[in-house]
Amino acid sequence: MDPIPAPLELELALAPSSLAALRRRLALGRAGPLALEWHDRDGILARSGIAVAQTQERGAAAWQARALAPAVIAAAPPLLATAPSLTLLDAPGLPDGLAPVQHFAGRQRTGRAGPVALHLLDGTIGAEGTPAARLTLRGPTAETAALARALVAEAGLHVPHASLAHTALALAGLAVPPPPAGPAVLAAGLSPGDAFARAAGHLAAVLLPLAPRAAAGETGEPVHQMRVALRRLRSLIPLFADAVACPELAALRPALKQLATALGPARDWDVFLSDTGPAVAAAFAHEPAMATLLAAAEAHRSAAYAALAPLLTGPVLHGLVLDVAIAVQTRPWAHDIPGDLAGFTAAQLARRLRPVIRRAAAPHGKDDAALHALRLKTKRLRYAAEIYAPLHPGPPARRFLRRLAALQDALGLLNDGAVAAALMHELAEAGGNALAGGMVRGFVAAHAQGARKAIGRSWRRLRKAARSLPAPPP
Repeated sequence: MDPIPAPLELELALAPSSLAALRRRLALGRAGPLALEWHDRDGILARSGIAVAQTQERGAAAWQARALAPAVIAAAPPLLATAPSLTLLDAPGLPDGLAPVQHFAGRQRTGRAGPVALHLLDGTIGAEGTPAARLTLRGPTAETAALARALVAEAGLHVPHASLAHTALALAGLAVPPPPAGPAVLAAGLSPGDAFARAAGHLAAVLLPLAPRAAAGETGEPVHQMRVALRRLRSLIPLFADAVACPELAALRPALKQLATALGPARDWDVFLSDTGPAVAAAFAHEPAMATLLAAAEAHRSAAYAALAPLLTGPVLHGLVLDVAIAVQTRPWAHDIPGDLAGFTAAQLARRLRPVIRRAAAPHGKDDAALHALRLKTKRLRYAAEIYAPLHPGPPARRFLRRLAALQDALGLLNDGAVAAALMHELAEAGGNALAGGMVRGFVAAHAQGARKAIGRSWRRLRKAARSLPAPPP
């Protein structure tokens, strides 16, 4: 007899102003009171990624210990322990002398939508009365996923970037560690399918907190890090295809590309206004036309960010992350490969290494289109190397990753010049200053030759480092 699949559990957040409409849409029971009081000592637990809370529900008190960060993005944070008294939660490392640090006061309702169990919680956090509302759905995969997608697309619910406890402790001023912005660091004992799930869940957790910052118009890092996280997510699917290929993951790729493309204009203007534009302005400090050009560029950047905001706060982003969360929890692939993750990643790296290093001619003399293609290949190679290197500790893997990053940076500088020239064409079409645009194009053209030399040097050093990598298993 086939095992009964575990139910899918998803948590969504909503604005308190949407509560009445949601209650009308869903069959929910009468409200019952719920109080939570989180305890800590000098932030020790929060820094360790643990939340300990006392719950008061219908006159009964109990203690709960939960992980602050969900093991799978959008799933309810794992419950570590629950008991009527704190002594039953005692464990190595749990500090004595816990004291209240934050509280939640609110209501909870339960109900069903067909086979899907619903739990709605709404109330306020802390003395300032910060509103908070969460809806948890739990049931069979197909029905739970369909309802969650409909609520995100039609009712404005969204995937929370932090658990309720995480939010509460952060509002109390405790230091809660954010997810590291880089790629996931995977353990060698994982199967490729488990490794993919952890890496994808990690990247979704990186992506979500950046979105409100970019939507609010914060320039620079949020959009850049979102694009990198999206690229890493896009690269994971083909990288682990031998183990996890399935229609559900294939369906994610167009949405990932759509969002990454939408972030492009804002990122292009960020790079121009932080790097190329100021460098040209410094080189032509006597030309007032450059100040006018930079002001026009700033206006174009503001427009690009304004166009992004609805994508990052609505169903485009949150529907995508929800689909990642569903895939990470349900693992729809049917052919995970048992065995050594280190060997699997070595084989995948070697497959991507050959067209870049072993079968490619030196980049000297290649035209811009060929170098652009090489840049894209090095990006894909670098994302594979980021997964590979921690599983193969030692100087060869670290050296290879450093030199690959150097080649990618050199190719990126050349690409930045090409993008700047294209942006000047965009400004010219909008009535921009032709003189200043010509100065920018001349500046980037003059620096292109130096960038090409750096690409050649970096490529030769990378090729040398690649020779010292251990051969993948047969």
